[in-house]
Amino acid sequence: AVLTSMKIINVDKCIAGDHVALKLFYQQIAGPVLSVAFNILGDKALAEDVLHDVYIKSIANLEKWDKKSKINTWVYKIAINECLGFRRRCQRWLRIEKTLSEGAQSTAPVDYESMQIAENFLFSLNDKTRAIVVLKHVSGLSFDEISRVMSMPEGTVKSICSRALKREAKRLEKQ
Repeated sequence: AVLTSMKIINVDKCIAGDHVALKLFYQQIAGPVLSVAFNILGDKALAEDVLHDVYIKSIANLEKWDKKSKINTWVYKIAINECLGFRRRCQRWLRIEKTLSEGAQSTAPVDYESMQIAENFLFSLNDKTRAIVVLKHVSGLSFDEISRVMSMPEGTVKSICSRALKREAKRLEKQ
């Protein structure tokens, strides 16, 4: 799920507490925020906690949103900060637990070996690099969007992502 433009959201109605507008806002951010949070934290329950925190912080700070930037970029930034803040507070690596029921939900054949390689790769990265790789290759954001979410120059974002992928490719070649 990718969080794209939320033009149909009436920000003023959200600020005013309109229940329909708030529900629509939540529905539009839920999938993309869960995806990013899960891929950074590796735990579905924690990702759901982050989603709720992001929603609450987004609504509480909606008046502070700089309308020059896209609202989706702003929400992604809150999500990344929440995930990284959680990881800093916990000071431990979280492991992904896959159950057979989760794998059975998809009708497409699942390549568990590739999934494990991808998970190992993601969890070998530091928090900042993992966030960049997840935003690029899981959420499908452009480097420009990622640079705004991460408050980093676009060239730096490209470089970090490229170096991480090259290191992984070399590691896999050696196996």
